[in-house]
Amino acid sequence: TLAACQAACVTSINEADIKNIEIYPNPSTGLFTLEFKMIQYNNSNISIVNSIGDVIFSEELIIGAFSKQIDLSNFSKGIYFLELQTERGVYKKKIILQ
Repeated sequence: TLAACQAACVTSINEADIKNIEIYPNPSTGLFTLEFKMIQYNNSNISIVNSIGDVIFSEELIIGAFSKQIDLSNFSKGIYFLELQTERGVYKKKIILQ
């Protein structure tokens, strides 16, 4: 359920994979930094979706370390979801734009 999924949702991704992900500051006024210590899977993709499911940012990830600044300042304040899709499943994390 969505209520059980508010902080973070995991579908068959190893707990060790999740610890590699950082997004900060969260909440933010628009500029987020996204970091992965190590991407271990081929065909990985990162997306940010709004509350109605529209993808507002998407990028394919390559194996290795990854760091990117994402600017959401042109979007409405509210709750968004960071989705990491790998061949092992999907990880979701709530991010707040204030």
